[in-house]
Amino acid sequence: MEFALKYSDWSKLREVSNSPQALCPSRNGSLELIKQIIQQVMALHPKAKYLHIGCDEVYHMGECEICRLELRENLFLRHVRNVAAIIHEKFPSLRLIIWDDMLRHISQQSMQEISCMLC
Repeated sequence: MEFALKYSDWSKLREVSNSPQALCPSRNGSLELIKQIIQQVMALHPKAKYLHIGCDEVYHMGECEICRLELRENLFLRHVRNVAAIIHEKFPSLRLIIWDDMLRHISQQSMQEISCMLC
């Protein structure tokens, strides 16, 4: 994601304007960018059984003026749910994999809610 956010076409989707490290999950266009990337990856790997959705080291999450209104845990979980829904709508048999570092401080109840979406 960081690679895409370095380009001016996508820089407006950054969580923090001066850092391409994180996509803002609340901005219009963010999910569209994710859809495009997923479609490109799946076009190259149509028989894939697994898809890694990243979501690691999102240090700036919750810093923009939109995201500050939501708890970081809720913001992250909403984003993961939205990404999973996009993928499963078009590729229902894909099993999703995610880095664990952003999940380590999430409540057990929240983990149970999203575990069925992931591998």
